[in-house]
Amino acid sequence: MPHQRRPTEKPQAALVTLTRREIEVLQLLAEGLSNKEIADKLTVSPCTIKTHLHSIYKKLNVYNRTSAVYEAIRVGVILLQKGGEKARIRKDNLQPIYTEHLFW
Repeated sequence: MPHQRRPTEKPQAALVTLTRREIEVLQLLAEGLSNKEIADKLTVSPCTIKTHLHSIYKKLNVYNRTSAVYEAIRVGVILLQKGGEKARIRKDNLQPIYTEHLFW
């Protein structure tokens, strides 16, 4: 199992401001779409999606797409519905959110 990098500092909580587009990308990640599929759906290039992902990773202090989706669900940015339905964005949660980081 590969060693996962750890943050050098242990912040108590970090203010995270995700853009509306970053939240859309997170929702599509939670639905299991690939970068190319997300790019096609949002009519942007795959490179743009990679840029959004790097920004999301930095803001959520995570290092991969699985952790980004987990953290977004944990703090309530996106919700997963029961019964295999798609993830959905919490429309009321477009304000800055506070997260505690789990990766030390």
